[in-house]
Amino acid sequence: MKYRLDKLLPDIAEYWRFHDFRTALASTLASRGMASSDLIDDLLGHKKRGVIAHYMQADTAKLQRVALNAWANIVTGEEKDNVLTWPGRTA
Repeated sequence: MKYRLDKLLPDIAEYWRFHDFRTALASTLASRGMASSDLIDDLLGHKKRGVIAHYMQADTAKLQRVALNAWANIVTGEEKDNVLTWPGRTA
């Protein structure tokens, strides 16, 4: 799969790894205030530890979906603005 993606990139594209997608997602969503560090950890599949693991029992699937849709819009260039509609809230 990486080989096929490399063929689609211009010759001037730097060396990249699949892990770079994780870095870009986390950095972009955090810097734009689109996701908390806890939500980003969930998106990246990090295991909760310590007190958070004990007390944080919320299902973040809906928030993850919103954040990933926002990321998809950024990556595809379809982002209209920086306003997100979170489940259960009005803009």
